[in-house]
Amino acid sequence: MRTVLAHRAAMGRTPAGDLVIHTVSQGTNAPLSVLDATGTRIAEVPLPGASGAWAVTSAADGGCWLGSYYQGLLFHWDGSAVTTVGRPTPEATYLWDAVALPDGGVLVATYPDAAVVRYDPEQGFRTVRRLGNEGQLYARALAFDHDRRMVWCGLGVSPCQLVGFPLDDPEAELTVVTGIPTQLVPRQLIMLGGRIWFVSESELWSIDPDGLTAEPVAEAAALGACGYLSPEHDGFAYLTGAGGALLRLDLAERRLDKIGQLPVSEPMIAAEIDRDGLIILVGQQRASLVRVGSGGEITAVPADLAATPSHMGHLIGVPDSGDLFLSAGQQGDIARWSPAGGELGPTSQIGQVESWAWTADGTLIAGTYPQAALVEVEPADVTRPRVLVRLHESHHQSRPIAITSVGRVAYLGTTPGYGLRDGALTRVDLDSGEFRVAAMTDETVHAIWWDGSALIVGTSPESGTGAPRRLGSGRLLRVDPDTLAVLAESPVPGGARTAAAIAGDGDGLWLIADHGLWRLDPATLAADHVLDLGTGASARAAIHRYGSSLVIDIDGATWLADPERRTKELLTEGGHHVAVVGRDLWAVVRPDQHSTFTDLRRIPLPD
Repeated sequence: MRTVLAHRAAMGRTPAGDLVIHTVSQGTNAPLSVLDATGTRIAEVPLPGASGAWAVTSAADGGCWLGSYYQGLLFHWDGSAVTTVGRPTPEATYLWDAVALPDGGVLVATYPDAAVVRYDPEQGFRTVRRLGNEGQLYARALAFDHDRRMVWCGLGVSPCQLVGFPLDDPEAELTVVTGIPTQLVPRQLIMLGGRIWFVSESELWSIDPDGLTAEPVAEAAALGACGYLSPEHDGFAYLTGAGGALLRLDLAERRLDKIGQLPVSEPMIAAEIDRDGLIILVGQQRASLVRVGSGGEITAVPADLAATPSHMGHLIGVPDSGDLFLSAGQQGDIARWSPAGGELGPTSQIGQVESWAWTADGTLIAGTYPQAALVEVEPADVTRPRVLVRLHESHHQSRPIAITSVGRVAYLGTTPGYGLRDGALTRVDLDSGEFRVAAMTDETVHAIWWDGSALIVGTSPESGTGAPRRLGSGRLLRVDPDTLAVLAESPVPGGARTAAAIAGDGDGLWLIADHGLWRLDPATLAADHVLDLGTGASARAAIHRYGSSLVIDIDGATWLADPERRTKELLTEGGHHVAVVGRDLWAVVRPDQHSTFTDLRRIPLPD
């Protein structure tokens, strides 16, 4: 599967004045795509060791600065060659943002040490200010006020804050902007019209850099503002809204209006304004270059971004067929693949699959990120998925990591949103779309199983990404399937942190608690230890039946266990997810020297 995922882009001008667009596709040695004003790719250059780039900003020489993940490397493209500049701090794994400085250097924002680092071609890296603490691991967005020579940084995520300091006196007292809700993760900071603009999901805030008053732009949520703000022109800036709306921001009035409809319904990831009008690059997966002329006419052409072998996020066997459904991870595509014929079916974009399952009537249901959505897919026609619920905005949920179905009812277990503590258990009627959410205070729901009369649920004390880690153990719960009321509870056995997977057979239930396999009585929640498959806490696990044996995947190590004999055999390590189809084990793996999980490994299971 080859797909495109480009998080962000930058538009600039060559020394000759020609428009150039820079963006990076996720993948191993992630490729930089350089486009011209027609959307044609005029260069494709691998970034050694990079998996992708959130930080992309134009440089004064007509090239660009690029900050990668998961390696935290800074690169410079000068228009003809890429230079690997290096890692700004020893701790950095993500460079979330970059801002070019007038002297030819650049500021970068890091994770997980939340540092602002300056790079100067003559002097190298210098950490300007460390801002991180236990709750604030992300330096997520940067802006530089040239007039006041102030650096503004958006921090996340417990709490999210906007802070500033003078570039020439970085040890000065930190300026903290108040009034912005502390759960809003900053996507972009930009100086426009003498003010700081703070872009988050469907919210837009304006800040006076002198009085430090923060005001929301009232229309942003209603218009579904998304993507990134453009540079300013004649007192206006532009961004995209829900359904492909083109929005114009009046910088003086701080008012947002819809002024047109784009031919593609994708968020804007870069923009430039010249005498001929507005030029927009829209779409992180299926990109288009859109021109809005000075008279309001709108045209669009495909943008030729480099495609890469997909990071496969998940897989599931298709019952009674020998086929697999594959998920392209963050790219959001799914497709059916036939190992026998080597054929890949039509793709559909539903989001990053965190968990999926089959209903009794043969429908595929998937829990997807980042909208914490439940999506229903008909295997015969994957091109028309049906989104039933989205819990991200309404209930501040993040990843639906557990899913099961009972008839035409689905149950989802979700992790808390960024920086938050409360996950949820959700019941969804697949026919009507009606749903009920039960908040799980200070817990994430990892496992759900239906025992014929109640739901058996396993939890951990895990918080949302970026929140301080909580100590303690999870719980086993017996839950009413209609009201979601807890009928009985018990600590996870053995003092384990996570009840990571539950699966049943005719005689009872099997439980993975951290790295231990237990036999679980669904009526009493009492558990008997069977085997250990490693040590320490676990993040995720899955149990698959294979005859009288169990195929168990725990954090990438896959075992074949015989519970009766209490024996185990390690089948493979380093996998991402696995599926059992007939007498084969299929695992998503990372090839040698690769940073992304792009390949499938087939392992014949013993008789």
